[in-house]
Amino acid sequence: MGFLDKLFGKKEPWKEPKKTGLEPQEDGLPGVTTAPPGREATLRIAVDRQACVGSGDCMEIAPGVFEFDEEGLAVVVDASAADRETLLLAAERCPSQAIKLWELDGTRVYPQDASPG
Repeated sequence: MGFLDKLFGKKEPWKEPKKTGLEPQEDGLPGVTTAPPGREATLRIAVDRQACVGSGDCMEIAPGVFEFDEEGLAVVVDASAADRETLLLAAERCPSQAIKLWELDGTRVYPQDASPG
């Protein structure tokens, strides 16, 4: 434990790897399918936090799916709040291309020509 950990009781943030939002989930597949009980997502969604610029275009196109977090970056709050076409439009219109989409089985949907992750 470092001096700052002892003094403030927390980890030094510069020593922790920054999460991108593209890490595999508990089931080993990319993206999230967060949805309220009784509803199911049509696609797995991830927001690359290192690429997101907080423009809010995704929230305008797919309200209810995305929200800003405390850092002003988009996060997925309800992957079932929009249909497949709307999610694809939100990903395509993202100015920083931070939104990635996969089928529920993990097959890449958008962007199609990118490497995994």
